[in-house]
Amino acid sequence: QAGTMTPIEVADDILRTGQARAVMEGVAFSLPNDPRVWEAKGAKKVIMRNFANERRAVVLIPLLAAIMDDKVNAWATADGYFNWVLGHEVGHTLGPRTVLKDGQEVTVQQALGEHYQPIEEGKADITSLYNTIYLRDQGVDPETLEAHYAGFLSEALRSIRFGPASAYGLIRSAAWNYLVEKHALVYDAAAGKFHVDMTKMPQAVEDLMVTLLTIEGEGDAAAAKAFLDKYSYVAPELQALLDRANATVPVEFVPMYAVEKTRP
Repeated sequence: QAGTMTPIEVADDILRTGQARAVMEGVAFSLPNDPRVWEAKGAKKVIMRNFANERRAVVLIPLLAAIMDDKVNAWATADGYFNWVLGHEVGHTLGPRTVLKDGQEVTVQQALGEHYQPIEEGKADITSLYNTIYLRDQGVDPETLEAHYAGFLSEALRSIRFGPASAYGLIRSAAWNYLVEKHALVYDAAAGKFHVDMTKMPQAVEDLMVTLLTIEGEGDAAAAKAFLDKYSYVAPELQALLDRANATVPVEFVPMYAVEKTRP
């Protein structure tokens, strides 16, 4: 949105309490969520670098190694993951904000209802991957396209473990299966791992982005439900690999803080 503020900050978290530790250790956010505020003022993106690094080291890299082949694992870089996360947060404030429903202008969230959060998170994920091509062409992002794919896939696998009760688990399992359907993600039964077909992945990413943006742009709750109903499941071959990973790879990291007690 031209003329509005879009600050981006990188910080190290030194302490979290209360709701910030209630569910999982978030590594980034874009706030506020109200599109009326975006329109008038913009939105702020913040990435907690130390938490992003810790999640990657403790969870994502071991999980990627358990599920994907050696070639994909070799693509993974710290900056590729970081830049994809940043693109995800930027992606939240791109795309349609309001739609017309029955002659009334409503927010996309109001139009999609309970399906909004997973569709919106998927839109942010996939627009980040798509926009990487443009950013690389402009010389802004020096990381390879493959490094961004590895970052996204590692985060998708982490979320899939949370199951369909999580909006992230719901949409990232749907994205995974969509990419499998497009033959961009392929299971190699002989190797017992997944690999990425780079001749198909960029087009599959574009197709998925168009699908999710169309759902939002049309405020089509029925299409959102149909997409999630069709694609949000865990195939047996992936579940078997996740079950094996569960024996050695943590689901999440939990930071412990050394807080000095105040003297009386």
